[in-house]
Amino acid sequence: MTYPFARRNIAGLMPPRLAQLVETTMIWGGTSTGSANAQIIAPEFTADLKGHPTYVFVAGYTNTGAATLSADGGTTNTALRKADGTAMAGGEIVAGTAYQVVFDGTYWRLIGGSGGGGPVNGVSSLNTANFTLGAAHKNKMVRCSGTSLTVAVTAAASLGADWSCIIINEGSTALTIDPNGSETINGSVTLSVPARMSAVLAGDGSALYAALGGTLLAPVGFDAVSAGSAGNLSNNNKTFADASGSACSAARMIYPANGKQYTEIRIDAVSGEAVVGFVDVLANLGPTPTGIDYPGFGTNTYGLGSGGTAYLAAATTSGFTTFGATDVMMLAYDSVNQKGWIGKNGTWIASGNPATGANPMVSTLTGAQYFAVGTRLNATTATFTIRPTAAEWSYTAPSGFSGY
Repeated sequence: MTYPFARRNIAGLMPPRLAQLVETTMIWGGTSTGSANAQIIAPEFTADLKGHPTYVFVAGYTNTGAATLSADGGTTNTALRKADGTAMAGGEIVAGTAYQVVFDGTYWRLIGGSGGGGPVNGVSSLNTANFTLGAAHKNKMVRCSGTSLTVAVTAAASLGADWSCIIINEGSTALTIDPNGSETINGSVTLSVPARMSAVLAGDGSALYAALGGTLLAPVGFDAVSAGSAGNLSNNNKTFADASGSACSAARMIYPANGKQYTEIRIDAVSGEAVVGFVDVLANLGPTPTGIDYPGFGTNTYGLGSGGTAYLAAATTSGFTTFGATDVMMLAYDSVNQKGWIGKNGTWIASGNPATGANPMVSTLTGAQYFAVGTRLNATTATFTIRPTAAEWSYTAPSGFSGY
C-alpha cells in the first residue's frame, strides 16, 4: 500500500476535509485492534496521498515480541520497530498508552515507549476545570475542555530538566498556561492555547518552553454555530434537539458533502413537522446567519418534511413519503453533478437511484451542500441523530457513495 504525506503547498487543491487532515501535524489512528504483535490502526484517507505519515494511536495490546502494524485494515502488515530502527523484543508497546509512529519507507518506527524517546506515554482523563500540571503529567497527553480554563504549572525546579507533556485544548475557547510564581513560558508570564489547538510543553529546571501544534479535527457531526440558540447538541454533536416548541430551529453538518456522499439521520422523536435535506451557506438555512429555520426555506436549500411535503427555497411540492419517530432517513448527495436523494428505511423516495444517478429529488442546487435537519413549525419539537460513518449505518450506501 502507499501512505499519506502531508504537504501544505498542495492542501489547497484538496477537498476541505482532506486538506484539514493534511495540514495537521499528526493524524489520529484510534485504538489499535488485531493482536499483541500484529496491531491494526484505522487512520483516515490512507490511500489518498503518498509518502511518510505520522499517526497517533492508543495501543490496544502490549506487544510480547517483534511486532507489525497495519494502517489499512490488516491487508498490509509492516514491521513496527523502535525509533532507532532496531527490532522490538516485547514490552515496548503498552496497552492503553498513546504512541506516535512514522513510516520511513520500509518500516514503521515507534516514537514513544521503550526505545522511543518521545514525549507521549499515556493520556490523562479529560480536565474540565482549572487544574495544576505536575510531575504526574510528565510525558502525558493532557486533555482539557472547558470555558476559559487556566492551567497552573508546578515550579520548574520541582519538575526537573527532563519534564515535558502535551496539552490538548478540546474546548471552544482558549486556555491559559500559567507558570509558577515569576517563572516564564517562552519568556512570557503566560501562554494562550487557542481552541482546538495543542501545545508541547517542556521545562529546563528553571523555566518553561512551548510549541503550539496543529488544529484538532472537529468531530463529524452537526455544526454548533448552525444550531443557533434554539437547538441543543449532544452525543459529540451527532444529536440535535429542538425541545422548545417556541421557534423553528435547524442544524447542518460541520463538513459539506464531498464527491458522492451518503449519511443517515435517525428521527429519534417528533411532534409537528421535522425536515431533513440539504443546505449551503448558513445565511440560507434560515432568516439569520445563525440558522433558525429549516432546510428548504432559504435560497439554494432543499428539504423533505415529515408530512410528505418537499420544500425548495420555500416553494412546496406535496405527495411524498411521510416519516416519523424511529424512522431512519437516508440522504445521498452527488456534489459533482449537484443531485440529491432522500430515502426512508432502506427505500429511496420517488424511485430514486443514487447509484445510477436516476430520479434525484433535487438537481438545481449549486455550490457546496451540507446535510441538514430542522423543524418547520414553531410548535414542533424534534430530535435527530446523524450517522455519518459506515459503522453507524442501518443500510448500505449506494454504489459509488461513501460516508465521512
